[in-house]
Amino acid sequence: MRGLYCIFAILALTIVFISANTSKADLITNGLVAYWSLDADSIAGTDVKDIIGGNNGVLVGNPVAVAGKVKGALEFDGASSVDITGTDSLNFNGKSEMTVSAWVKAASAEPVKGVVAGCCGSVVA
Repeated sequence: MRGLYCIFAILALTIVFISANTSKADLITNGLVAYWSLDADSIAGTDVKDIIGGNNGVLVGNPVAVAGKVKGALEFDGASSVDITGTDSLNFNGKSEMTVSAWVKAASAEPVKGVVAGCCGSVVA
């Protein structure tokens, strides 16, 4: 009987651990200048909302809404994009450090070009 209680306790702890680690992703905002989630709730028509800094963008072409790792995502065909007008908060000229991040699911092992156009070159998938 004691073995059964141990198995039940381990199973219960496993369920609690899995539940605690599969919640929604937390957004770290300290130092963040802009964030485009590309989720359905941040897109209205062709307008793409920057949920941090007000640097909203516009969809160009026909990206397709797809399921993402966290909420939704957009699938780009190489001709589609999100155009973002430059603002003072996005002017990084003269800055000694900055980080640009993008979640990309590439269709092949070839480098992904133009993920952040005019910024950071190619991203190796």
